[in-house]
Amino acid sequence: MTTFLTLYLGLIVGAHHFELAVPETTARMEVLLDGELRAELTQPPWALDIDLGEDPLPHELTAVAYDREGKAIGRAFQRLNVPHPPVEVAIALESEGGQVQAARLVWEAAADEALTGVRVRLDGRKIPVEDPKQIPLPPLDPERLHHLSAEVTFRGRLRTQAAAIFGGAFLDQVDSELTAVVVERLRGAADEGVPAPAEVTGWFHRGGTPLSVFAVERPPAEVMLVRDQASAESLQRFATGFGAPRPGQPTAPGPRERLLERRVRNLGLGLAGDDWLRVMATQPERRPETQKAFFWASADVLPVARGLGMGVAGLRVPGDESAERLADAVAAAGLEISGGGRRRAVLLVVDPRTRDASALTVRQAKLYLTAMRVPLAVWTAGDAEAVRRIWGTARDVSKPRRLSEAVEELKNRLDRQLVIWLEGHLLPPEIELTSEGRHHVAFPDVQAASAGP
Repeated sequence: MTTFLTLYLGLIVGAHHFELAVPETTARMEVLLDGELRAELTQPPWALDIDLGEDPLPHELTAVAYDREGKAIGRAFQRLNVPHPPVEVAIALESEGGQVQAARLVWEAAADEALTGVRVRLDGRKIPVEDPKQIPLPPLDPERLHHLSAEVTFRGRLRTQAAAIFGGAFLDQVDSELTAVVVERLRGAADEGVPAPAEVTGWFHRGGTPLSVFAVERPPAEVMLVRDQASAESLQRFATGFGAPRPGQPTAPGPRERLLERRVRNLGLGLAGDDWLRVMATQPERRPETQKAFFWASADVLPVARGLGMGVAGLRVPGDESAERLADAVAAAGLEISGGGRRRAVLLVVDPRTRDASALTVRQAKLYLTAMRVPLAVWTAGDAEAVRRIWGTARDVSKPRRLSEAVEELKNRLDRQLVIWLEGHLLPPEIELTSEGRHHVAFPDVQAASAGP
């Protein structure tokens, strides 16, 4: 069996060392990066250094072992700079008389992590789940292709997704080698409905080869917030309440106080009941056992925050202002958020005075989000022009009205998103739009999500 002994789960660039275990009859090994031959090994040690380049982009590393006759006797894959699930979940289908009647979820997670939530969708529609090990399905047309997806959350910030395809030309369940890609409608709104897979057939290709569409969904949204400490202090007054009476003032609010209170309440708008708001730390945690640094991402904080605007203004996240790594955190947020099948956006709230101690540049962080098809919105309560000189774009949210407008703009952007499930285990940059597809949708633009005053 051919296996990579060196694994990398975070974002990496530059030269890195890889070691492999191979069958004892191995006489030669080829190592390919994104399909291009990078090295040929003919003797132990089966190890090499590979330069991934200066930019954090998704890659696939392939090792193929051959015996003395030139026969391939082992193959190993490792995907770099892409999300890796912390838990494994699979869907098992139960049939009787050729009719799929129920589904069962099976999972493997750390011993101390308990299941906290399950959301299941059948052909894009949410179905109730009382017992994840026995999920009844409604009567289905066996001649049609059906898509079943499950999003599973665990205590301790763990979550993952599984999918299954069945029916139609398939006699049994197909292990879903599927990739979810997010696109934005060029026109129209969410209330127009979700197009059927047949309607979007011919919109996507990889290197000129058409890609099969298995499902089209409009699932809940997820926003990953990256906010520096200076912005937290600037926006804190929004959350503490504008209408609180000063000493000596009457307790009954006047017209100005009532207006400000209403604006503060409106900051809770922007996300629906099943949507998620999560926070990415701006400083990494170093794990003692490996000495590797990882950026910490919170669980859903929406119930605490009461909405997107209130979360941006009111959430308290401890940190050291002297060592914030904003570009690194933005890239880590893109890595974290691109692993699921939700509509998505990374939201950076930044003060231009904050010193960024990142290893990555702003250009590299934005390049990674573009490659992973993740939009970026940039907001500031400080000097918007100064932020634009750093990040290329920014929206001023220094007043409640402007923050509410920014929330509405991002909400509208998320509302236009669709999730398309394509056949194959694909890297996001490999997926391209055909000329027909470009008439209807576009991939998320890193810049456009945060254009504004």
